[in-house]
Amino acid sequence: QEVISAKTIPDLMEALKKAVGEGDPNETDAILRAIKKELDDQMEAAEENAKKVTDPHLKANLQRAIDGLRDKLDDMLKRLRDAANDALRSRDPDKLRAVIDQLDKTSAKIIEGPAKDAMLQASANLDSLLDELPPMIKKQDKETVADIVRDAQREIAAQSQLARAISIAIDGDPYRQGKIESEAKNLRDLGEVLGATSRKALQKASPESLKALDDVIGRLRDAMDNLVKAAMNTTPDDIFTNAQNIAKTLEPLRAEASKPKPEKTKVMTSAAEAVNAVKPQVQLAKQFAQGLDSDSGKLVGDAADNLKDSVANLVNAAKQMFQPGNFSPQQQRAKTDLFKKAIDAVTKANGALVNAASDSPDEVMQALNGKVKGDIQKLRDAIERGDIQDVANALQDLRDDVKKQTFLAKLIADGIDDPELRKKLLELCEQLDRDLVGELLPSIKSAIANRENQEILDELDNYIDQLARRSTALVLLADMSSPEEKIGQNVKQMNKILSEIQTAVEGYNTSNAAAGLKELKELLIQHRAIAHAVTDRTEHDPSGTKQFLDNVKELDDLYSKLVTDTKKALTSPGDLNAQAKVREDINKFKQTAGVTVNKAIQLKKGRKEAERIAAEEAKKRQEEEDREFANKDDIFKAGKTVEKLARNYKEDGTPAGQLVKFANQIGLALQRLSDIAKSGSKRDMIMGTREIANYVKEVVKHAEAAAAQCKDPILARELVDAATVAKNFGVQLKIVAAVKASSADDDPTAAKSLVVCCQGLTKSVMESVKVAQYAQLRKKL
Repeated sequence: QEVISAKTIPDLMEALKKAVGEGDPNETDAILRAIKKELDDQMEAAEENAKKVTDPHLKANLQRAIDGLRDKLDDMLKRLRDAANDALRSRDPDKLRAVIDQLDKTSAKIIEGPAKDAMLQASANLDSLLDELPPMIKKQDKETVADIVRDAQREIAAQSQLARAISIAIDGDPYRQGKIESEAKNLRDLGEVLGATSRKALQKASPESLKALDDVIGRLRDAMDNLVKAAMNTTPDDIFTNAQNIAKTLEPLRAEASKPKPEKTKVMTSAAEAVNAVKPQVQLAKQFAQGLDSDSGKLVGDAADNLKDSVANLVNAAKQMFQPGNFSPQQQRAKTDLFKKAIDAVTKANGALVNAASDSPDEVMQALNGKVKGDIQKLRDAIERGDIQDVANALQDLRDDVKKQTFLAKLIADGIDDPELRKKLLELCEQLDRDLVGELLPSIKSAIANRENQEILDELDNYIDQLARRSTALVLLADMSSPEEKIGQNVKQMNKILSEIQTAVEGYNTSNAAAGLKELKELLIQHRAIAHAVTDRTEHDPSGTKQFLDNVKELDDLYSKLVTDTKKALTSPGDLNAQAKVREDINKFKQTAGVTVNKAIQLKKGRKEAERIAAEEAKKRQEEEDREFANKDDIFKAGKTVEKLARNYKEDGTPAGQLVKFANQIGLALQRLSDIAKSGSKRDMIMGTREIANYVKEVVKHAEAAAAQCKDPILARELVDAATVAKNFGVQLKIVAAVKASSADDDPTAAKSLVVCCQGLTKSVMESVKVAQYAQLRKKL
């Protein structure tokens, strides 16, 4: 109920516009008070949810977000009241539109996160209800059917309301907003059709009526999937985060399973939590799979089904463990062992889904390593300042990101055939866990308490450096899980199956040969999916990429030939030529599969080399700029910063493009002004600032033109505001230059004022350019 409480806000907004249009100040005031109360109630609900969070860092982050939203809402409510009073005088409700839209978005932000979680849960609930409906209609159980239809329609209503909250909170994607709203309407309409079709089927459970019901249920499922897909906009990161949550629910189950007598209440409660964590993950993965190519989508879909089955087996194993009856100690141990295996199966299925969804775990690991490095820098800065709260926050961020790294490393280890590499990965994970808990935390406490003791500070530095090195070492080991390396691992498995097929053919074992061919087909699907991941990362060598994909496609043709020749050999006992053809097919398949491995590794080496060259070039450019900046003053640096920003955008005939052009001119003029300020030419100083002021006028003119074309009133106002600030700085710059020209050459006050003015101008011009570019992007969308 808390999640969908925003539903009364739109009604109140409509009432407000009506009261303003009728010129009723008393009604307007009453509605404004009601809006404030509704939003206050939402904030209180959000705060209550935050209080339930056990993680202190997460709780603090949530509270900060709530406080920030409260400040925004207070400001928006004040603006709404001012706009309402202004609109009352003219009886023009349209004057409220911009403020209402912004307030609607701000209100929706409060519930966006919970809304997504609730939508996934509602989808899972609706799915279960739709499964139950046909059997109850066949039984003519009218009471149960009525209950199911009513509950299904409630879930649909909840889905629709949640979709509205998510749609409002989306900023900058009108296509997705429209998609969400249209799918929600379709779902609501089908909910009504479900009721009517169910009643007809109850009156006469004929094959035709049941077929009509199946058709409606199928359309409902499609509409639900489409709505969730549009609302979630799923990424592998979402699946990875959910996988961590699932892993957490398994920890108490594992702890209970290790006890001599597991506690029933704890086991069943934790098992229910695991089911609740898996349901939305399966739903999310199914939606994600629909957006992939057929091979990758099948792998993700199969992995999601496997996770769903494994958690169902876990619940059954938990129930069997506490089944009443007189069981011997040996029988009870067997049940507990079965329960442990079920936990391990869920763990494995959980990791398999992440591996299927994230085709480049090495890149994910590298990104996490970047986060860890950033966390370490924040931690060092906070310790140096002696800010306890910032130290705690930075440490919590570091712990969270290292945990993500180790969690991913363990998943990678599960999918690696090389036992030595798996061992190294797991050992490194244990070392990182020890670093965080056993060494780093006590060392930080000691350093904060003894900030003047250099020996203690040096010891802390060593621990932090060690942590950073081990985090980077995980990246190097995870490189073995790259798609290019996975190609090699997959080929090893295919070669093993091919050898088994050959043995089965030579022994005329039809069932083994059929099983081998089926398994080979699954590995071939996986091979194609991994190949897509390889080529997605390869832009440096289009010719090599094409050859690689041609070799992968050749394996499909070879597989078809192998199936045909195998059937012929099995149905022709004693035909040595038929068996020779199978051997020839298998050898050719192995040879071509080996070529795909070599090509994948070549593409990887080429990509690494291209990345190395690009990094070196970027480093050289940065070094050149650093050398150029070394002997330059702050005015030159300010100008160079604007020039660099302008390089990122295109100069064209649009207002945004013209803004880029004149921002670039301002950057160059500021660099010239830097040299003028050093030379001491008073006349050139005044002429230089006039030139800049003229460019600023152009910036203001084109910013206003861009704002006029922007349909988002908030964005348009930001653009005009930024340009106005630039205009003010342009005026001040002329004044400051005149003062400096009339003062002594070494007057530090005049020089400082000039620098401050140039930096302020730079900041406002850059803001104008960025907002204009964003507004142009919004227009395209």
